[in-house]
Amino acid sequence: MLDRLKPRARTVQPLDITVDPERDTPDVLRAFLKDQYLRFIGLTGSREQIDNAKRAFRVFAPRRDEGAGDDTIPHTAITSVLDPAGRLIDHWPDALDEDTVVMRLATLITV
Repeated sequence: MLDRLKPRARTVQPLDITVDPERDTPDVLRAFLKDQYLRFIGLTGSREQIDNAKRAFRVFAPRRDEGAGDDTIPHTAITSVLDPAGRLIDHWPDALDEDTVVMRLATLITV
């Protein structure tokens, strides 16, 4: 989507914030993002920091034990868009199609 916005996207910094800091170490996030999401910065932190971020972004992410030591974390799948001052200016669910996301993001980029 950012590639479609060409040079206008240079002011956009995408972030991926984990909901599972015990599993998503900096190395794990780096490996996950490096192949498909080169522009993204992966963020993790302490459980308290992640819980604070989840509350701030209204993300629901309970851990669910699937047995045999395998657990999953179903979570809210939304993209939040913040302005340079850190204020929420838009958000969308992951179900939005690419054209709609590109159009909405294009209207928000002021450079």
